[in-house]
Amino acid sequence: MNHSVPPLKLGVCGLGTVASGLIELITQNPARISERAGRPLSITRIASRTPRPARMPAHAEFSTDLAALIDDPEVDVVVELIGGVEPAHSLIERALELGKPVVTANKEVLARHGDALFLRASARGVPIGFEASVGGGIPIIKAVRESLGGDEISRIVGIVNGTTNFILSRMDEDGASFEDALAEAKALGYAEAVPDYDIEGVDAAHKVAILASLAWGIPFDVGEVHMQGIAGIDRDDLAFARRLGYVVRHLGLAQKAETHIETCVFPALVPKSNLLGSVCGVTNAVEVTSRALGKSLFIGAGAGALPTANSVLSDVLDIANGRSVKRLPSHGRERVADSQSCATYYLRAQADDKTGVLARLTDLLAGQGIGIDALLQPEIDAALGSPSAASIVLITHATEESRMRQAVSRIQAIPEIRGPVSLIRVFEGE
Repeated sequence: MNHSVPPLKLGVCGLGTVASGLIELITQNPARISERAGRPLSITRIASRTPRPARMPAHAEFSTDLAALIDDPEVDVVVELIGGVEPAHSLIERALELGKPVVTANKEVLARHGDALFLRASARGVPIGFEASVGGGIPIIKAVRESLGGDEISRIVGIVNGTTNFILSRMDEDGASFEDALAEAKALGYAEAVPDYDIEGVDAAHKVAILASLAWGIPFDVGEVHMQGIAGIDRDDLAFARRLGYVVRHLGLAQKAETHIETCVFPALVPKSNLLGSVCGVTNAVEVTSRALGKSLFIGAGAGALPTANSVLSDVLDIANGRSVKRLPSHGRERVADSQSCATYYLRAQADDKTGVLARLTDLLAGQGIGIDALLQPEIDAALGSPSAASIVLITHATEESRMRQAVSRIQAIPEIRGPVSLIRVFEGE
C-alpha cells in the first residue's frame, strides 16, 4: 500500500442491517482492508432517517440529512443502502451528477431506472457498483458481467429470494402451513412486516431483470418479467411433489430463445436430484448456462448483514483500485416476451369421489392437445375430513402456458371440482 495516497472517503446513506455490516467489516481490520484497497478507507459521513446510534465509527460525522451527505465535497464515494425507490433514486442521480462513484444494494431502483442511471454514470465517467443487489453475498454480478463477459450465456436460473425459499423449506420439511412458515420468517427477520414483494415474486423479478440486462444487453425493465408468487402453494402440493420425485422451489429464470428473451419468476417442481432442489432455507443459488463453460452454479448466503456487506465492500475495493467497470453491455436486438415456451406442468384438483370425474378431466386436457405423462390414482383426501373428496394429481407433457391455463379454467368449471386447481410448472433443469 502506498501510504502517501490520501484515504478514500466513504459516505454511507442508511444505517440498517447491511450498513452496520459494512461498518463492522471496515473497522474490524482496517489495515488488511486498506492493503487490499491500495489506500486507506475512511467512513467519513453517515446519514440516516433514524436517530444516531450508540456506536459509530471513529471520526464519522452523523446526520439525518441525506442530501447534505451527497453534496459534501469530503465524500469521495456514495454508498446507498437505504432501500426503496425514493429518495434512493434521486440521491444516486445527484451523486452521479456530481461525478461521484456510487455503490448500491438497491435492486428495485436498478430494475426500474438502471438504464438512465448507467447512461448518466457513463457520461460522467464514474462507476456504479451493484454486486449486493442480487444474491446477497454471492458474486453473481461480477461473474455474469466480467468473468463470463466473453462467453455466450443461454440461461440464468436460480433461487434468488431467501424468504420464499425458507417458507417452502419449512412447509416441505416440517409440514408447516404457509401462514405459520411466513410468521416464522417474520420473527427471524427473513421477511418484512409487509412481505408482499417476497411472496408475490416482485423482489425476485427485480433481480431477474438485472441479470437479464447484464447477460444480453437488454434494457432494465422489471415490467417485462412474468411474475407468479408462492401464496397458492399448499402443503398437499409439496407432499405430492415428493411422491413424484420433486421438491417445490421458487425460481427466477432468464433465458434466450430463438426470437426473444424470456424472463419470469415462478414456483416450480424441481427434481430432488437437481442441485437447485437441494438448496434449503434462506440460501440463494444461481445456475448459469453458457457455451464455453457449460453449467456453473453459484451458491451462498443470499441475505444477512455480513454476506451482503461483503459484496458492497467488494465494489468499494474495486473503485479504490480503479478496477470498476464503467459501462454495461450495449443494448442488443433481442426483445423480451412473456413466457410462451413449452413446459411440463403439475396439476392437482380436488373432486367429488364420483365415477367419471377423472375421465372428464383427462378428456378435457386431450381436447386442448395436452398429453399426460404421469398420473397418481385418485385417493381419499383425509385432510378434508370427508370420504367424498379425492385428489387427482398428474404431470402433463410439454405444452404452452397459455394453453395450459385455458385448460385449467375449463377444469375449474367442472361441477364436481372442489376449490382452486393447483398448477405448477415443472423445471427439469436440462
